[in-house]
Amino acid sequence: SIARPGSNCWKRVRAGRVACLVDGEAYFQAVASAVAQARHQVGILCWDIHSRVPLFHGDDLPPELAGLPEELGPFLAGMLARR
Repeated sequence: SIARPGSNCWKRVRAGRVACLVDGEAYFQAVASAVAQARHQVGILCWDIHSRVPLFHGDDLPPELAGLPEELGPFLAGMLARR
């Protein structure tokens, strides 16, 4: 395996679900949706991400995300406050 715990990664775990998304818009919408549905943790894997990247735009907003900021950092803080 390419992942070697303690060498090039923290640890290896199994995921109940996983998806590979290449399109940026679909990826960030999926991140927002996954975070909204998560109960324990979410892994965000991206080669280049910034806390100010918009996850969605106002007209793309799913109803369960109403009132949350569009940018990743404030969005995560808002979801934590809701929980």
